Amino acid sequence: MKAGREQLIVPLSNEAAVRRARPRPDLLAQLASDDGASMAYIFAPMGRRLLARFFFPQGPAVVEDPATGSATANLGGWCL
Repeated sequence: MKAGREQLIVPLSNEAAVRRARPRPDLLAQLASDDGASMAYIFAPMGRRLLARFFFPQGPAVVEDPATGSATANLGGWCL
């Protein structure tokens, strides 16, 4: 999905799956977009809300962002 910045949007089945997610940096790096960025925004329904987490590789690690920036625009577009 791309609403300004391309990011992989990954729907999961439930809140527990989102909370358990532990992306591997080597596999996340293989998902690079056209601009070379590797990002994954995972989410699941949580009643009338969504639970979401945003990950990106940084060196040998995966960093989690609070998922409040550009990824929310992409998720909104995906949900439409």
